[in-house]
Amino acid sequence: MPNKKGFTLLEAVIGSALFIIVMFAVMDLVIISVRDTTTLLSTQGAKEEVELVLTELRRDLFNTALLSPEESLITSGDNGYKGIASFDNASYHSLCKYEEDPNNSARDLKSILRFTYIWRKKHPEEVLKAWNITDSVNDLRISYSPGIHHMFKPGNYDGIKELLVIDIDGLVRGRFKISSAPVHMNSPSIDPYTLLPGTTPPYPPWTQLQVEMPKMASGSAQTPVDQNFISNSIVYPLKTVTVCVSATENKIIQIDEADGSVLTLFDGEPFQMDIDRFEVSYLNSVKTARVDSVDFFKFPASDPTKRRCINMYRLAVDLKKRKVASGGKDMKFRKMGILNSFNLHRPANCEP
Repeated sequence: MPNKKGFTLLEAVIGSALFIIVMFAVMDLVIISVRDTTTLLSTQGAKEEVELVLTELRRDLFNTALLSPEESLITSGDNGYKGIASFDNASYHSLCKYEEDPNNSARDLKSILRFTYIWRKKHPEEVLKAWNITDSVNDLRISYSPGIHHMFKPGNYDGIKELLVIDIDGLVRGRFKISSAPVHMNSPSIDPYTLLPGTTPPYPPWTQLQVEMPKMASGSAQTPVDQNFISNSIVYPLKTVTVCVSATENKIIQIDEADGSVLTLFDGEPFQMDIDRFEVSYLNSVKTARVDSVDFFKFPASDPTKRRCINMYRLAVDLKKRKVASGGKDMKFRKMGILNSFNLHRPANCEP
């Protein structure tokens, strides 16, 4: 009887079927492994980006300027803005999203944070000539320091649109918007005090700033305050920004109030995550000491006295994963910090 070689048709069909089943099982395991790895990497990437955003915000908030005299916040005479405020009003900024807490209609989930901070990347300069904001020509003449960290380049704002003037005694402060910043170099030599041709030796370079009153949160101009600044007062570069969740995109954005430019701080789309919350809350001060309440309170909108007593803050970001089979759907981030300038000054009206 001849020897059989190979497989029968039935054996081949059964073997092929088993091979296909095994291959599909292996591929399924590979797909699950790749999907889990992708989800893990996406989660880790989102975590790292949000932590970085909160760290950067905490750094800027640490440098929040304590404005004095206080500025109007929304309406004329609402003198409650000292350099930081948050809003629960959807009409404050058209680019910002506002949403109430479903469990507490008095509290907003998507907070709108506005603050003014000293831009530490640039060196301050000195006022060269006594100056008053109510002068008919608001030209503020300051020193000029060359180098990569100077405030202004000739013919270039260099990104600085606001400034803070602190008098020589450190008590008088004012925030102003810059409309132009021509730098006067050695040739031709101009006396910064008289604006007449200088004598030999030539004067060193200096900057002639044209300034105006900054805007309120509502967009209207602030009312000028009669302030005098003498020579050797210090000028610091400032930024006033609004941070919120975008009204149209799944992003946390930062809006530069001086020029309206928008910077994306965090985009949830690459990570397939929805931004469920961006919120800032506060602790206040009583008798120069921090009040450690159980819950941070929302920035008081109707009591200017409490606004002056802010001591610490907490930033909160919640993310929601879109494609998770079960459990672990939310990611919560919290970052606390101290408002350094505010912490060093305790107005008397913070007493209970």
